[in-house]
Amino acid sequence: MTAKRRLKGRKTDVGPLEYVEFGLARLKARGFRITKGRRLVLDVLGRADRPLSPYTMHDLLSGRGESVDTVSIYRTLETLEEHGLAHRVAFSGGYLPCRLEDHPGCHHHLICRACGRVDEVDCPGMHHVEEGAARDSHYLIERHLVEFVGLCPTCR
Repeated sequence: MTAKRRLKGRKTDVGPLEYVEFGLARLKARGFRITKGRRLVLDVLGRADRPLSPYTMHDLLSGRGESVDTVSIYRTLETLEEHGLAHRVAFSGGYLPCRLEDHPGCHHHLICRACGRVDEVDCPGMHHVEEGAARDSHYLIERHLVEFVGLCPTCR
């Protein structure tokens, strides 16, 4: 599975190289230096077909003869998440590339409990649920996390 991003209201398959270049351009536009470590983490993430932990990313990079320490991987993933380029999947603890490019803040995942496949979905009505919860509880909700766990079409 390659990274996907939403362009003009539709999902488009984007290869790892395009994901890396898009991610680097976004980071550069926001004032970040383009480091070898950031490029390598984006590359591993862009090739991911399942959520990857920082330790798995470290092992994959080491297997390619690249050296990026785990702390740098964690920091890079945090930056990527803050800037809409990656998502942490709570169910697995791993990270995936953001596939819905122009949907700030509200991303949900469908997770297959059998094979680990993860698909990102847009749930446009979810903001109403968040607004209702905030109104009823008097919380100031800063973000929400929704993961649907079940069986993908292949594993059903």
